[in-house]
Amino acid sequence: MITELKLNRLAVLKEALAKVQEEKTLEIRGATPQHYLDRIAEIEGDYQIKLDGLAAEIRNLEKQIKDEVIAKGETVNGNYLQAKYSKPRITWDGKGLIGYATANPEINRFKKVGKPSVSIVKIKRKAE
Repeated sequence: MITELKLNRLAVLKEALAKVQEEKTLEIRGATPQHYLDRIAEIEGDYQIKLDGLAAEIRNLEKQIKDEVIAKGETVNGNYLQAKYSKPRITWDGKGLIGYATANPEINRFKKVGKPSVSIVKIKRKAE
């Protein structure tokens, strides 16, 4: 099967999966008495407040830890977690170097070419 047809088949399968998941949710809701659904919504709301608070505290503490580790310039170990320090990445102007390599081909021995990669994304279509 050619790649374009496989992509089309993948799109159909992903759509079918989403539809079946939605059908399952609707069937469960339809089989659940309303007073249970109301109570579930109430519980969800109560826990969402707790979850939001914890998530905000985690984000704040992670930022503090990251800022401190960057300032120290070294990895820090706790009892359960490690904040691993990574040196800054070095990047080069690829287009500029290609031009430079044309005039100075000896630098090509330092060039490394990685493997290509693929990501599958949904095509955004304009409303017809």
